[in-house]
Amino acid sequence: MKNQNFFPIERNRYFYGKLLTVRDFEVEQKYFNDKRRLLNMAVTGAGVVCGLNVTQSDETTIMVESGLAIDYKGREIIVDAPVIKKLQMLDGYAAVEGKTEAFLCLRYDEYLSEQVNAVGADSDQHSQHNRVVETYRLSLETEEPDIAAICDASGRTQTALLYCKDGIRIALSLPLCAVAGEEFAVDVLVTKEAGSLLLDFDMRFESEAATDLKGNKKIALHFTEGPEEKKAVYRRQYKLRAVALAGMSVRMASSAVELRVRMGDLNDAAAIPLDSELRLVKNHEELENYLAQKDTLVRRINISDLPIYLAKLDLMPIRSTSVIRNIAQLPFDQRLHGRGGREEKGLGGVLSVTSEVRTLKYWQKPEAYADYNAATGTLSFRFGIPTSEEYEYSTSSGLVEIPLSGGLRVNARYYSDEIPHNLGPGNVNISLAVVFQDKDERQALAFGNGEVFRGKNGIKAVPQVETAAVLYPEKGTFRVGVWLKDDVEGSSILVRYFASKVSKDVDDLKLKNKVSIQVLPEIQRVRVRERLHLKAIVTGTEDHSVIWSIKDKDGGSIDSNGLYQAPDTRGTYEIVCQSVADPECKVSTFVIVED
Repeated sequence: MKNQNFFPIERNRYFYGKLLTVRDFEVEQKYFNDKRRLLNMAVTGAGVVCGLNVTQSDETTIMVESGLAIDYKGREIIVDAPVIKKLQMLDGYAAVEGKTEAFLCLRYDEYLSEQVNAVGADSDQHSQHNRVVETYRLSLETEEPDIAAICDASGRTQTALLYCKDGIRIALSLPLCAVAGEEFAVDVLVTKEAGSLLLDFDMRFESEAATDLKGNKKIALHFTEGPEEKKAVYRRQYKLRAVALAGMSVRMASSAVELRVRMGDLNDAAAIPLDSELRLVKNHEELENYLAQKDTLVRRINISDLPIYLAKLDLMPIRSTSVIRNIAQLPFDQRLHGRGGREEKGLGGVLSVTSEVRTLKYWQKPEAYADYNAATGTLSFRFGIPTSEEYEYSTSSGLVEIPLSGGLRVNARYYSDEIPHNLGPGNVNISLAVVFQDKDERQALAFGNGEVFRGKNGIKAVPQVETAAVLYPEKGTFRVGVWLKDDVEGSSILVRYFASKVSKDVDDLKLKNKVSIQVLPEIQRVRVRERLHLKAIVTGTEDHSVIWSIKDKDGGSIDSNGLYQAPDTRGTYEIVCQSVADPECKVSTFVIVED
């Protein structure tokens, strides 16, 4: 039943005396298969229904769990038992040689089985197959995935692949329609090699259709991969606000999208045209009506024969084979989440939930924000997690021998002279331990009160001694005192000290990590229509990118690189430089324009 043409939909009509041929029985089967597949395609959609998780058995072997998927033609793909296969056993492995990534794809398949004699057939057709077995096919593919077709299969979004280089793919997914004046979400899909260097990029474009949440038409989207993440696939969501113009379609980007990508030594810049238009409507009812007009049966049937991308495999070529370094499940989220294959809202529906994690400085408080967008049915979580690095310490250690004098030592106290701890002036933490030998003549250290070990099951050799220290911060010295709880053998007690001091002050770190900008030159005189190049020096962050703007009307123009074009009119004009990493950080410089 590989015939994928649903139309015309026709079924047999039976009557007495009808001569049934092979064609009639084929029509009978095709009618019911086509009806079911048409409903699957139009109502349920395509994707993984359950199971089909991909795991790594060893460095060259994968395991696919049993499960069910529906392809883009509405056909059920059933993997009835777990599959364990070497990469070399999969279709398409020959094309993988020397590549660092491949996609594990699942497709519907079928084959003929059970060969029987065909009674009454022509002499050259005396043997036929009695069954058609519906099955699946797993393959490795290295061709570039059609990300736009996969993401836009629901008919509610429009996706453009903006960057594809050095194993990095960056795609921007926009809604087809938005309510004028309201917030809407755009998604950025990123795929890269897991465990590779950290990725960071900025995406900027002028828009007549939307602004950021602060009202700027120059939209800036920033992506930073946290050191604790290092995944192969990311989907980040950003909130924009549609302009207050209803009943029209407006280009999302009025100019080329400026993209700057950084990863290790890679520092790439590109300008990519974005032709997507955003339809602006008055209310949510108009939005659903517009999407309903676009969602036709022809559109659904004409979806290309895409596979189900079960996993993205990061590979390491070694001689004549490839070793699996990482597996990313369902890189393009081809999964059926709820009823009807669409993320429905309301009672009994399933929300689309996204999350974003950013790394904070260790002294900052954890952050947690939640935002629900009723228009898209999206619940977004944003978390800020402080880093685990807190302090750097200087340490020292040494031995102090305290002589014991007098006859009766029980309950006696003895003290050392002042001792330098070699960490300099300031507050120092000091820990003390009494040195002794256990019954096996091994050296050991006893911290705290030795009476703890006096019990029946204790260690008999532990001295019954308490220790204390007095610190002199200004002098960088300390004294050690011991209190004998019982008689102690020998003429002295040996105490080991451990001293530590914070060598990096928190306030200093905060000051060093505070974002600041210096614009050079600070004040400049130019003639009318003359050009001036301004330079921004950004400290306190690894992201040195800035946004330039002119505060005064008719004060000339300035591009993203700080190149200022003076106007035709004399005057003093204020130019504002704003940090992308910290939008609250901005400084002004002044240009005096003369004749």
